This record gives sequence, C-alpha cells and structure tokens, in this order.
Amino acid sequence: MICGAADHLVNEDLVRAVEEKIRENRRFTVTSLSLHFPEISLSLLHKIVSDKLKFWKLCARWVPKVLTEEHKLKRQASTLDFLTRYGEEGENVLRHVVTGEETWCCTKLLN
Repeated sequence: MICGAADHLVNEDLVRAVEEKIRENRRFTVTSLSLHFPEISLSLLHKIVSDKLKFWKLCARWVPKVLTEEHKLKRQASTLDFLTRYGEEGENVLRHVVTGEETWCCTKLLN
C-alpha cells in the first residue's frame, strides 16, 4: 500500500495513465517515465509501478557468444565479399549497408 504525504496524488486515473505509458515503451525506466509525469516524485512513481501495477526489475547479464567453426567461416566469407565489393564500388556500397541491434524480448502481453 502506498502511504505518505503525496498519497492524495495517487488515483486510479493516474495509475491507468502510468500503465498506458509503460505499454507504449516496455523498456522504460522510472526516470524516463517521470518525464511524462513531472508532478510525481521519482519515489512515488516507483511505488506506483511496483506496488500498484506489480512490475519488477529484471536483470540481464551479457555472456560471450560461442561461434562454431561454420559460423566463423561464414562471417569470414561475408567480410571478404563486402571488402571485395567495397574495393570495386567504393563508398557507394556503404549506402546499401543496414546495421541494427539484435534484441530478444518476451512476447507475453500484460494483463
């Protein structure tokens, strides 16, 4: 239960608004969430998120990725192909390079 001097700020409309912001960006931090609710202190916002909405932090650890010999050879072949194309086409080949980040996420929906 949330208790303290700022309890009068917490109502179902505010809790619902916080939940909607979380659904917009599941990778939120309480600090980033506070930008949308400047009238709420970080500690009270944290209590809304944890006590009212029942969210909790999960911690992930980076682990080394072990590549098989086949994977290493495929990467080497791709690199050599890219370098060959770069040698032939120059800077123009860079316009066709797409970079990104591989992210694993859970597809389970919130209640």
